[in-house]
Amino acid sequence: MIKCSPTPFARPLALAFAVAVAGLTPAAALAQPYGPPPPWAVPYYDTAHNVLTGMITNAAPYRLVLQLGPGGRTVPVDLKRGTTIVPVGTSLTPGMRVMVRGYWSNGTFVANHVRLR
Repeated sequence: MIKCSPTPFARPLALAFAVAVAGLTPAAALAQPYGPPPPWAVPYYDTAHNVLTGMITNAAPYRLVLQLGPGGRTVPVDLKRGTTIVPVGTSLTPGMRVMVRGYWSNGTFVANHVRLR
């Protein structure tokens, strides 16, 4: 009788197959390490690209408060060292409409990229 033993690469292949069947890439599977966005942010949050859109209501060094939609909720946005702001050299002030790309961390959106709209 011949015994069949799994090859050392069977488990990674099974994982890759499961990710492919789910329609995800490995990068997309890791895109939101802290879970989904809060339910009230969904209309103004693009889950495919981790993007928030809204208007700045308060700006401080390394911290923005972003209003989602007219009269909508506000979301704290942390700017980290290395966050890019386009156009380069612009100071973010209240009243500006922006698109912020980043990720959620403990109820705060951490920005990797801020673009004026």
